[in-house]
Amino acid sequence: MKPAIELYISTVRLLTIMDMVNMPNNGFKKAIRSIEDWAAKQSYILEDMDSEAHERIIHNFNVIMDSIDHEVLSTPIGELTVEAN
Repeated sequence: MKPAIELYISTVRLLTIMDMVNMPNNGFKKAIRSIEDWAAKQSYILEDMDSEAHERIIHNFNVIMDSIDHEVLSTPIGELTVEAN
């Protein structure tokens, strides 16, 4: 994955998680606005690939991230494998 795409997808997920945990804006207000502004300006990275790419890529990334739990993260180094369907 290209670094710019990875950063964009991670930023979109970060903003979603921040909303889910009701992160307060005080102290974070400027950083949150900067992240939101950057993400909005970078959405073209995915949208230029395909008209449906943005929605599909964000959804699939979230499915992958949501499937990771403590057990997966505790897998010894070198033993974790990922299989595509």
